[in-house]
Amino acid sequence: MRRERRLAAVVVSLGAAALTAGCGRAPSFNILGSFFPSWLICLTIGTIVAGLIYGLLTRLGRQQLIQWGIVTYPSLAVLVALVLWLLLFN
Repeated sequence: MRRERRLAAVVVSLGAAALTAGCGRAPSFNILGSFFPSWLICLTIGTIVAGLIYGLLTRLGRQQLIQWGIVTYPSLAVLVALVLWLLLFN
């Protein structure tokens, strides 16, 4: 019984160490003294890019080509954010 407990303790310890191995540091930016997580910066840029594309399509009179705008523009913002994340932080 004692040996089984010891083995269980070792397995739990190794499992906990394996789960926290990727937690080296949190990528963040210092903006005016406050630390913002980098995913928030990427999402903000993605939202701005989606808004600019919406404005460009509206200005060119091509907005009617987008059938499902409520799905398209948030998806575009997430796509841009994920591409930025991969390019800058991978």
